[in-house]
Amino acid sequence: MKNIRFLIALLWLMLTAPHIYGQAYKGVVENFYSALGKRDFSSAYALCTGPKWGTLQQFSAADKYGAINGVTLIAVTYKKQSDAKKTEARVEVLVRDSINGDGRYIQNFTLVQKENKWLIKQISLLQTDRATNGWNFKPIVEPGLDKITIKKFLKPIYDTIKTNPNKLQITVNDPRFFQTPSGVYAVIIIENASPEEGAASVGWCDAFVFEQKDKRWLMTDFKLQAGGGGMYGNAGGFKKLLQAGKNVVALAIAGGQMHMGDFVEQDDLIAIEAGKLYNLTSIVTLRRYGEFGSDYEKNAKICNLRDYSFIKSAKKNYDLQIILSSCLIPDQIKEIRRAVIPWFNQKYNLPKALVYEPERN
Repeated sequence: MKNIRFLIALLWLMLTAPHIYGQAYKGVVENFYSALGKRDFSSAYALCTGPKWGTLQQFSAADKYGAINGVTLIAVTYKKQSDAKKTEARVEVLVRDSINGDGRYIQNFTLVQKENKWLIKQISLLQTDRATNGWNFKPIVEPGLDKITIKKFLKPIYDTIKTNPNKLQITVNDPRFFQTPSGVYAVIIIENASPEEGAASVGWCDAFVFEQKDKRWLMTDFKLQAGGGGMYGNAGGFKKLLQAGKNVVALAIAGGQMHMGDFVEQDDLIAIEAGKLYNLTSIVTLRRYGEFGSDYEKNAKICNLRDYSFIKSAKKNYDLQIILSSCLIPDQIKEIRRAVIPWFNQKYNLPKALVYEPERN
């Protein structure tokens, strides 16, 4: 009989130990950011408690969590639990946000237990590298910059370029509006694809900037073959806008290549300052190399990520931070090195270790 009682007590202890010793809360932060990364806002919202989170509609609004389109969880450290129904966690995370800007955050999570569930009561910001000063990437603008008007601006330029329109697929993107201390602007990306030209053919993107003055739109600058591109005539495309200086917006145009098992994704960064365009740099954001086929990702021999952001500084152009990480093990991002690069001699001089080199990892 004593042995039976002992076994029952042991079984009860095994079943309740996570709640007694505070292990059940582990995974809450991971699940929260996993849901946000998948844009599953209802699941992320379900892990929160308290009036400060508002309604699901408020939680998923663009100025809260609704503009998040990617998350890389770098580290989660759960603190030793002293309260049976409360604990904390220190979190470092990289968030990609199409409206509010990308950034790396160090946060403190307060978790509480309610009805045998661990929920997030509060998130406190400890540190971030995201540069913000109240810029508005979606200002109220005057109408008039529709596609018909845009084509009227573009026609004189493209009429002077010798291309074969029968082999090009040209796509005029919708304008992206933003406001800086110098005015209200719009940037338009033109995708030039040539998929029928074969694997060796490379597409590209052109960039055009417009400024709003006296309720009218004026073209202030343009850059042909500004960035993007890929094999089989892929044009690439617009990725995001970032604040990159006191009066500077960085336009990121994404492109990529694949050849003989080597897969590369790249962002070309172009500055927009007072309506003028100039090059900043190009960053390989992903490089994966391995055996080509259905298990290509599993069989990767090299897998590197390069995350980047701009860090606010006293200079006209902010410092550029690049973080190189390994992604060889699925769902386990391991930081290798990082560097903060100042704007010097009209360019960012990237360290050799952060530049893509085919022969090295």
